[in-house]
Amino acid sequence: MKLQLKNHFLKEQKIHCWSFCICLMIVKETWVCKRGRVSDYTIYTGALGTAFLLFKAYQVTLDKNDLVLCSDIIKACDSASRSSGRVTFICGQAGVYSLGAVVAKHSGDEQLCDHYLTKFKEIELPKDLPNEMLYGRAGFLWACSFLNKNIGRETISPTRIRAVVAEVIKSGRKMGEGRCPLMYEWHGKRYWGAAHGLAGIMHVLMEMELKADEVEDVKATLHYMIRNRFPSGNYPSSEGSESDRLVHWCHGAPGVALTLIKAAKVFSNDEFLQAAVEAAEVIWNRGLLKRVGICHGVSGNSYVFLSLYRLTRKVEYLYKAKAFACFLHTRAQTLISEGVMHGGDRPYSLFEGIGGMSYLFFDMIDPMETRPASSHVQTISVLALALSTTGGHSHLLPNNLIPNLIAPKRYYPNEMGGISIEELAPESAKDSLSKLLSLPYDTISQRLKLDAINLKDEVVRETWAAKRRHVYYRLYTGTLGTAYLLFKSYQITRNNDDLALCSDIIQACDAACNGSGPPTFIGGHAGIYALGAVAAKNNGDDQLCQQFLTKFKEIKLPIDLGDDLFYGRAGYLWACSFLNKHLGKGTISISQMRAVVNELIKSGRKLSKLEIFKSPLMYESRGKKYWGAAHGLAGVMNVLLDMELKQDEIEDVKGTLRYMTKNRFSSGNYRTSEGDESDVLVHWCHGAPGVALTLAKAAKVQVFVTLLTRKEEYLYKIKAFACFLHDRAHTLICEGIMHKGDHPFSLFEGIGGMACLFLDLVEPFESRFPAYEL
Repeated sequence: MKLQLKNHFLKEQKIHCWSFCICLMIVKETWVCKRGRVSDYTIYTGALGTAFLLFKAYQVTLDKNDLVLCSDIIKACDSASRSSGRVTFICGQAGVYSLGAVVAKHSGDEQLCDHYLTKFKEIELPKDLPNEMLYGRAGFLWACSFLNKNIGRETISPTRIRAVVAEVIKSGRKMGEGRCPLMYEWHGKRYWGAAHGLAGIMHVLMEMELKADEVEDVKATLHYMIRNRFPSGNYPSSEGSESDRLVHWCHGAPGVALTLIKAAKVFSNDEFLQAAVEAAEVIWNRGLLKRVGICHGVSGNSYVFLSLYRLTRKVEYLYKAKAFACFLHTRAQTLISEGVMHGGDRPYSLFEGIGGMSYLFFDMIDPMETRPASSHVQTISVLALALSTTGGHSHLLPNNLIPNLIAPKRYYPNEMGGISIEELAPESAKDSLSKLLSLPYDTISQRLKLDAINLKDEVVRETWAAKRRHVYYRLYTGTLGTAYLLFKSYQITRNNDDLALCSDIIQACDAACNGSGPPTFIGGHAGIYALGAVAAKNNGDDQLCQQFLTKFKEIKLPIDLGDDLFYGRAGYLWACSFLNKHLGKGTISISQMRAVVNELIKSGRKLSKLEIFKSPLMYESRGKKYWGAAHGLAGVMNVLLDMELKQDEIEDVKGTLRYMTKNRFSSGNYRTSEGDESDVLVHWCHGAPGVALTLAKAAKVQVFVTLLTRKEEYLYKIKAFACFLHDRAHTLICEGIMHKGDHPFSLFEGIGGMACLFLDLVEPFESRFPAYEL
């Protein structure tokens, strides 16, 4: 990496100007342009992250204007978070109250400080709270430590903290296996990383006053992770994972390295330091990611070098931190605008977007401390001046200081023309894609079928044979997705070998799951039992079919189960519908389904009335009111449309869909969540695709619009998208231009989904979106 690294990089006026310009842009986009309305209150991707960034700016500059604006944003976040049940620093109310108290303390407002502290101390932790950093006990404990550090020791009493620590240790020991003293699970996976797994929890536990045996458990857990890292020096994302790909704070070496650095300091242990140094080498070689953020980007990875520099005082680590920061400073703007670097799904947020880059630049001012540097006070003060005197308009700043860091287009320009291209003679086509498009549909479908079978075989090799039948059981990114693909292949080819292998994989998933995880089709064990019963029925094994049906009928839904498709009631109901379609109406009784529908309708109406929404039904997942198929309104409505509803319930579903269509973006795209103003995502999970499938069903359509209209133009568009994948996906993935997915062979993120699409296009009138359409 040939970057011009100047000796006095940390004192350059230019990078400080750029840092505060980014900060100004973030405030403008996340606060001023939204007129103080907050839809996402979290530090991770929401307005509280902007407040946290402003507090960092204040710590560097001591400019009170930044502190005032920070306080205003926190108050708005407090109002927005009142219906949330989240209790952590990064993603919950604990972050609002703890940051609010600290900012009020710095502002000299003792009354407001006490107000936030009282709210914090009134937080009640649910008994079934998980243990990880983003949404669990570790995240609450981090907030306690933040208060005790910034306001005074024992602001949160040792007794309160000790009770939570005891639960974390108890839970870890209960799940821990012989080789590892502590182990934790999040949504059915035993993660190792900082966000949801061991690294984050161990990091927090080392801030606590632990008993001697607990200290030994923490040390032994870290030793276990070091012993079982990849030969490359990187760390698995979760227990049993063999995919050495992710080098992120959330998953992989960076998050683990920060924990090991802390362990080296706390325990004065050279083994932990050496392991951290080796992890840092992985980050230096593989951590210059195509993303800017803290969670899974260059900004977050830079902190490993800063932490090692603070511990060891070795200049080589300061150089590496400077190198990564210089890369962002000189190239991020261009790479993002060209679409080569990802600006983040929430491009102005602290953990995913340029907020993290700005935060890093502030920290680079004095890498040993975060004290203010007096030579930069006037520069940063322009931020507060611009906001306080112009209502957020940026024209007080020189235009050449405001970088064009608007998120790039996340899609390729569609140059595939209209249906008239089919009238071209193949030999006159200008390129291989145009030649494919000019071929008759039947010819293309047979090519796609052959390609699908080859892709299916590749997926089986990578997710089943190569893993020696070690499975991650979920349909979304796990081995059950391979079984689903094999079942689809059987439906098209009638190859009994596919059905037999499908059944073998399902039984392995059943053993791996052992009844754990959410009771849904895509994200949990309901998918195993439902697909297992249907595959067994098609295989003529009535005994195995009944075995899976019995397990399905014994599923007990938790009282506090969510409502979404992935992890909630809608996902369970979809599994019921899948069984009734493939095994016969009444396989799962109407009364059993009706009880769940009642809860789903009741929950949607309750939140709608509580928040005074104009939508008759509204749902929340992880503190956000999503609209999309995976976690929000589109997915829930899609499932309800398959149920036998009462007349008033039908009207509520219709009213909810009308609310969504009336409040879509002017572009025609749909919001990711209630109040979101970012017209960026066009995905099944978030945006128009998932909503469109639900609207198609509402119009009594079973699949793509072609089935409603029978217009050839829609069949051509399906064909065009498939031809694009067939012709160019492999090359674009190899060149690093197209993302192959975090789980590249999975059904929902990787080429498993492409294979499923190609199989569906053999008979387009029988096609169904996997695990969404019946």
